[in-house]
Amino acid sequence: ENLVQEFVDVGLQTHVTSKKALDLQHGHNYTVFLRVYNRAGVLKKLSSDGVIIDTTPPVPQQIIPMESPAEWHYSDETETYYSSSSSDIYVTWQNFEELESEMW
Repeated sequence: ENLVQEFVDVGLQTHVTSKKALDLQHGHNYTVFLRVYNRAGVLKKLSSDGVIIDTTPPVPQQIIPMESPAEWHYSDETETYYSSSSSDIYVTWQNFEELESEMW
């Protein structure tokens, strides 16, 4: 059994963050195990279904400027859109591909 982190006694805390960076590897399935005691000292063991680590970003297909109070301009030279507003931007995106985790 390859443990990423040993069990840690957190007392009565219900929200806990690891103080060390976890060395999780792309494509590996990790399961969270909990040992929970109630105030009477009765132990209950719980585990997650596991999560597969996917470090590859989704592949964007199209980002679309939307109508906004500021007017959009397009530069043929740089092939980019830009706005005269320094505080607002309105965009949407479509058709992102998630090649590994199928979350999208």
